[in-house]
Amino acid sequence: MSSAKCEVKLSQYVLARIKEARKENGMSQRDLGKVIKVSDKTVSAWEVGRAEPSLNMLEEIAEALNKPIVFFVKDEDYTTETKLAEVAKALQKIEKDI
Repeated sequence: MSSAKCEVKLSQYVLARIKEARKENGMSQRDLGKVIKVSDKTVSAWEVGRAEPSLNMLEEIAEALNKPIVFFVKDEDYTTETKLAEVAKALQKIEKDI
């Protein structure tokens, strides 16, 4: 019995979310690349679909962009919940600082 390698292809949705999150964080492709130790050309290739980050790299991207990993893989309904949770968390932080 041979073991087949399972390859997961990321959707255009996931790749578009990388760009969206990067821009939300005010980062250039070069900025993100520096944080996750890849070139800006690699980030560009991901965002236009010429290449795909590995799942491990997607975790690093999520961490660098302060997003939960599900931000990149869930539908719009979930991201609305995520955004509301992020707002609530930010408000709690502000209240602590006051």
